[in-house]
Amino acid sequence: MPFSARLGFAWHGCCTFAAVLLASDEALDADVRVFAEKAVVQLADGPPSRPPSRTRGRNAMTSSAGPQTGETPTARQKRVWNTMAPGYDKQIALFEKIWFAGGREWLGRRAHGRVLEVAIGTGRNMPHYPSDTSLTGIDLSPAMLAIARRRAAALDSPVELREGDAEHLPFDGASFDTVVCALSLCSIPDPGTAIAEMYRVLVPGGTLLLVDHIASSWQPLRAAQWLLERMTIRAGGEHFTRRQLPLVEVAGFEIAETVRLKAGTIERILARKPTAREADA
Repeated sequence: MPFSARLGFAWHGCCTFAAVLLASDEALDADVRVFAEKAVVQLADGPPSRPPSRTRGRNAMTSSAGPQTGETPTARQKRVWNTMAPGYDKQIALFEKIWFAGGREWLGRRAHGRVLEVAIGTGRNMPHYPSDTSLTGIDLSPAMLAIARRRAAALDSPVELREGDAEHLPFDGASFDTVVCALSLCSIPDPGTAIAEMYRVLVPGGTLLLVDHIASSWQPLRAAQWLLERMTIRAGGEHFTRRQLPLVEVAGFEIAETVRLKAGTIERILARKPTAREADA
């Protein structure tokens, strides 16, 4: 597909998201509402006429992050996230305000004990964990982890950070009381395997906490998401129509809490690994 067509799909998809968010949340901050209103206007103007410059960060994904010959899906994701790392915090901040608002606080309030955060990225959840938790973070990207280490130092927050693969967690079974994964299963190559690994490293009775974007419950927006991911899957392995809840159930977790927000495009899940007695029942 020509670049102009892929850019057009992405542009209209983002504008559609803005329109739905504007309609579905009357409590948006004034500056966020202005942003969404301007984005909706772009539907009439169309996408930019020229491709973005080759800069580091998310814009570079459309031109340089496609699969390379002989590259495994995991190696590709590592390369993509290393490329995105320098600009990630700035780029995600607005989306957190308009789309993912409250998600990190929700995770922090429910985490307890020995906490493992899978795909910790630049460590944006760190400020929200209770002071009495013991945090370990793992991520595929050393560039993201370098930023997370600086954040931990600035917060004076003790945390063990390790490079590793969510599909092959380098921990013994039953090592953690809580496992957290935020906005990452959408791009992990095999989310079912990653969730099974989360199950393995949790103690019986332990808590799984997930926040991610998923396919909308509103069909027109779900169709726009499908069109958008025709580009984003190839460009950076990013899926918009995945849903993690069925995979959590298949892994053997018991669902304790789930809520969908923003026209059904955001889902928060709290699940528990059964105790030995519950598993035998």
